[in-house]
Amino acid sequence: MPTAISIEKKILERLKEGDSKAFESVFRFWYEPLVHFAEEYISDLDSARNIVQDIFMKLWEKHELVDPDSNLKSYLYMATRNACLSHLRHLKVESSY
Repeated sequence: MPTAISIEKKILERLKEGDSKAFESVFRFWYEPLVHFAEEYISDLDSARNIVQDIFMKLWEKHELVDPDSNLKSYLYMATRNACLSHLRHLKVESSY
């Protein structure tokens, strides 16, 4: 019986090969939880959605660099956190001018 880890690895292998269905399954599974996570950081739903969409755009643009042995959840949450922090820094600079 396949484990969650082996299923994720197969999806990441397909994503690395450029399989749009694999990307779609990753997007559908992780989009809402990541938007919720981002919204907790920045308290702005529209910006949270834009940040998460950008994360997924970058993932698709660089799909050939995906490591099937990596932890996708950790990567997505770390990328989202970093993008939120960058967004907050940008807002701080913007408000000071």
